[in-house]
Amino acid sequence: MSRDVGEPVDIGTGDAAVVSLVRYDIRPDAGGWTIYDRQTNEPVTVEGHHTVGLLRADAEEIADL
Repeated sequence: MSRDVGEPVDIGTGDAAVVSLVRYDIRPDAGGWTIYDRQTNEPVTVEGHHTVGLLRADAEEIADL
């Protein structure tokens, strides 16, 4: 069964259905931590600010929003 990219998928409601919806990831960089978009593999910009060189705790908190 094929489907178009972006088409909704019925995953059911059973306990066996586990889906990862994590869009952002953090990675170490030369000056701290950077938040990356997992779909584009590019650093994220939040409200016009680049998310590079962050403290790890800050990067984790922002990525979880």
